[in-house]
Amino acid sequence: MDLPRASRSKNRAAYTALPSAVKGLAVITIAFMALRVLSSVGADDASEKYVAALVSDGRLAGSILSFELGGPARPAAADSLAARIVRAALPAGGNPSWTAAADMSGAPAAAGETAPPPSGEEPSPVGDAAAQEAENEDLGLYYDLGKEETFEEEIQLPTVITKPAEETSAEAIAVNNKAGYDVNTAALLKEPLDISISGDSPAVLIIHTHGSEAYLPDKENNYEPSDPYRTQEKRYSVIRVGDELASVFAGRGIAFIHDRNIYDYPSYQGSYNRSYEAIQSYLEQYPSIKIIIDLHRDAIEAADGSVYKTIAQIEDTTCAQVMLVMGTDAAGLKHPKWRENFKLALHLQKEMNTLYPSLAKPIELSQYRYNQQATTGSILLEVGCTGNTLQEALAAVRYFGEAAANVISRLYK
Repeated sequence: MDLPRASRSKNRAAYTALPSAVKGLAVITIAFMALRVLSSVGADDASEKYVAALVSDGRLAGSILSFELGGPARPAAADSLAARIVRAALPAGGNPSWTAAADMSGAPAAAGETAPPPSGEEPSPVGDAAAQEAENEDLGLYYDLGKEETFEEEIQLPTVITKPAEETSAEAIAVNNKAGYDVNTAALLKEPLDISISGDSPAVLIIHTHGSEAYLPDKENNYEPSDPYRTQEKRYSVIRVGDELASVFAGRGIAFIHDRNIYDYPSYQGSYNRSYEAIQSYLEQYPSIKIIIDLHRDAIEAADGSVYKTIAQIEDTTCAQVMLVMGTDAAGLKHPKWRENFKLALHLQKEMNTLYPSLAKPIELSQYRYNQQATTGSILLEVGCTGNTLQEALAAVRYFGEAAANVISRLYK
């Protein structure tokens, strides 16, 4: 889908490495020329102590930065090449102000496990992985020039069409049947689910075939796009929504693995093949996995390029809607047990309709498989649309998580 690219600009100063270096070296050269003059007239001790004091208390660094930045009118928080040279030579405590920008605003730690890559390495706790992710993603030096950036200056947003949800009931389970099969939802709901969970081993796998999918940028979640409505910054994408779902499961005592890898970048083509390989790897390593949730973000666009946001009102909270997309063998690919997956979707839909009547859109029954042939407990979950914000999606997945936890808890033996 060819959506308008969200663009933003940052009021960050550009590096001017050569002039800064020349200026800094010039100041250092002048300082040491003065030292030699003082030494030649017999002021060795005094000059040595003066230079030592400059270096030890940071005044030399401050002088160089002041010279380099044009005097006190510019703040000393800038980090230039000369400042880096001086800081490297100074003892601890003598460096000018600077910041290592490790972004720690990602998802809160959740109990459970985060996924290893498909190589089969042991997973590490989510809390450790989240901290490492935050440290790795945006570590770098930046200028702080005291300028307040406005969201309106940074990004151009499309027209958003709001589509309020319609409330439904537990018995009224709507299905958007694109597969062409006759399905009797009432009869399927009466059949028991062919899923049995036991023990404390991981029972649920949360994965993202399209992990770079993101939401409508806003002031709090203004990400760097890798493609329209996509980003590699995991704290702004559907991976962050997966973190929230994992947190709900952790609070309900459901053992899970959350795969936070990205399978749709740099190539969108083949992403389902790559995620399927990962799924098979997890099933081999953790035979206890019975339910697989492939979490996505939906995209609905009008002919004029406007984007839709679907919203549900749950008590005082306005959130996105969710949709279950269920595969079949209608396209001719082998998927003999698709009805078992569909039964799970019906139970989930009924629970959502009971607890939160406006949360779920009709189930979409598709002719494609979406990797759901891997287990009899596989679903594809769409949380929100391109017109929804990340916060609306996070609220929606929390409600879905509570409903899903109710259904999954009943499967423990």
